[in-house]
Amino acid sequence: MEQQALVHLRLAAKLVRDPDLSSLLSAHHAETECHRDALRAELGSSGSWPRDLAATANRLGFLGLTAMGDDAAGKMLVDSITYEYFEVAAYRLLGELAGERGEPGVAELAGRIAREEKAMADRLTEWLDWAARQAHRRSRCSASLRRHLQDVHALETQSAVLLRAGSHLVRRPDLRRYCAEELKLTAGQRGRLRERLAELDSSPSGVRSGAMTLAGAAWGGVWGVQRYTAAKLTCFIYAERHLQVASYELLVREAIVCGDGATGHLARDLLGQERGSADRMELLLSRAADRSA
Repeated sequence: MEQQALVHLRLAAKLVRDPDLSSLLSAHHAETECHRDALRAELGSSGSWPRDLAATANRLGFLGLTAMGDDAAGKMLVDSITYEYFEVAAYRLLGELAGERGEPGVAELAGRIAREEKAMADRLTEWLDWAARQAHRRSRCSASLRRHLQDVHALETQSAVLLRAGSHLVRRPDLRRYCAEELKLTAGQRGRLRERLAELDSSPSGVRSGAMTLAGAAWGGVWGVQRYTAAKLTCFIYAERHLQVASYELLVREAIVCGDGATGHLARDLLGQERGSADRMELLLSRAADRSA
């Protein structure tokens, strides 16, 4: 995970077109190297090179897609925030497992890194206003908002696939119940996004929604053949909830910049729902160390 983060931060610092944001990403790259080295010291080895290689290749491919288009700055920022939350979840899980196994050194390390990752997520969130201005500057408001509405609809489509897979792959009643409840919420959100796109003489993007459906199905397949499915699924959905939050945060800001009150009202309403979903997921995360699930 940290190897993948290093690749992301190194390239993201070069791709963003603001020296201050680039400096922030570069500084966190140095902090991430410390995280990796601390983990290596605890492991007594350099980790698993096949996993490191796979993670690096995955991140390179994703960054290549993110860097394309007029809205690259916003996508890069939202993805960066999401990855920080994925790390927060993973380290919190590691800390709980270490505590259960009587490894106080690992537990302390995991807790410290989780706090540092959360602090980075907060710092990146402060740059969402900048990303909204970049989107406005690079393309017409109407085109930018339609594209962003299509993106969040595609994300909701992926979310539905992930939640459906989760409800079938795990035995934990609380996690299955969460997935079922969120599926209903996601269906309503997708409907409202379609309605707003229709009002703007547009519609969801079949290409984007199809790509997200395939990605969600692929992740479901990966979970199905791995150990500790419930724990890993919980971490992934936790990060995905924060992906939705960051995406709607950006949409709210873009709507304000463009003076689109209807889109802004919709985005604020859906943002509130996603924050509630993230809060409910926060409670489940603390129970994810139950490896018997």
